Amino acid sequence: MSDLNGLEKGHVRLGIFNSMCRYLPDLIYGFKAQYPNITFEIYQGSYENIIDWLKTGVVDIGFLSETVNPHFPFYRIFADPLMCILRKGTKTASDSEISLESLADVRFIMQRESCDADASRIIDKLNLDVRTVCHVVDDKTTVEMVKAGFGFAIMPLLTMYGFENEVKMLPISPAEERVIGACVRDMHDLAPAVRKVLEFIRNYDYGKVY
Repeated sequence: MSDLNGLEKGHVRLGIFNSMCRYLPDLIYGFKAQYPNITFEIYQGSYENIIDWLKTGVVDIGFLSETVNPHFPFYRIFADPLMCILRKGTKTASDSEISLESLADVRFIMQRESCDADASRIIDKLNLDVRTVCHVVDDKTTVEMVKAGFGFAIMPLLTMYGFENEVKMLPISPAEERVIGACVRDMHDLAPAVRKVLEFIRNYDYGKVY
């Protein structure tokens, strides 16, 4: 009936992680320009939170990295380059890129996997024997620890918005990325409003990540 009535009403609950919130206002305003009577409810948390919210039906659509998606239908929306974050003034062989193997003996600041599993994936993929000195949750805390000289970090470029002048930031060579997508619990059991929002999210022009 909502489809026939032009989606005159509906309510959509979104689960979103910190760095993806940068796009949230434009997404909502853009959608409501077409469907002004659709309302939104936002739940912000870690990947782990979003997975739980999808499983229990707390949210209708969740944003996740493909690395952590357990089994939900996953619709890729864009790729976010992974960057190496170092203290300003750190000497490196190149100022345009860095090989993580060159940091095997440097202390490593790891975010909890529930916040960013892609750094763990790269460390495991390269079989690096890094010395992890702390496990943090917040992006800003990670940057502050790097600034203070506690070690280096691997962070998606999107998380560095607003911090880019506080640290030395280099692309990883060979290039690595996290794939961000929108997930739902069951594609065949979506309310009309949720289906329209998912379609809008998938077709939205996210432009350059940074």
